Amino acid sequence: PLGSVVSMTCVAPLLGGGEVDLGGARNDLSGLVELLKSLKARSVTFTEVNYVVNWWEINGVWVPLKHHGVVLFGKPGDHVLTLDFSRHGIVWDYGSEAPENPDHVTVDQTLAISADPLDVAEYCRQTGDFDFFRNNCSLWTRGLLVKVFKLEESSIEE
Repeated sequence: PLGSVVSMTCVAPLLGGGEVDLGGARNDLSGLVELLKSLKARSVTFTEVNYVVNWWEINGVWVPLKHHGVVLFGKPGDHVLTLDFSRHGIVWDYGSEAPENPDHVTVDQTLAISADPLDVAEYCRQTGDFDFFRNNCSLWTRGLLVKVFKLEESSIEE
């Protein structure tokens, strides 16, 4: 879920190296693409996105950097998909319930969308390697919101 994913992976770019516990989430792009293809085959459309931004915390110390991620919803009763981007790639989880938000949330915005899972898959396939300055969680998430979900930049909270 996003809460555990964000708290586990957002510090990875600063700490460098080593294994990070993804809290049950996955970071295999091929698995994500296969899931999105299967959702399309079942006629799932994403109808809502929850955009979440939170401040980082390392060993109980607040750090003035933010992490961005999304939770995608289909029709009522569908599972939810969480996505966020870190040096571990696109970290994702698919479950029956929306995750709890992480600590130190600065943005918790829910927006109506109409998104095809295959468009999400293509955006994810085109994702390059994480770069703290040029291809980070903020740029990746905002790109998803604008390019795939067709949201106006002005409608997205900072």
